[in-house]
Amino acid sequence: MPTYHCTSERGTIPPEARAAVAAAITEIHHEVARAPRYFVQVVFTDLEPGSIYLAGHPVEAGHV
Repeated sequence: MPTYHCTSERGTIPPEARAAVAAAITEIHHEVARAPRYFVQVVFTDLEPGSIYLAGHPVEAGHV
């Protein structure tokens, strides 16, 4: 079962946008892989501020 992980800072993607993204990913996977839509999982993960580092340094808000 394909699983797509979408990661963003907490509060940056509203629920209606998440639904649209999940629907688009599902449709693209269905069209390309010819797999049934019900196989596709889309998981959204919210990151707390200060939890992303690049080259050992914390990144500014909005980086992800």
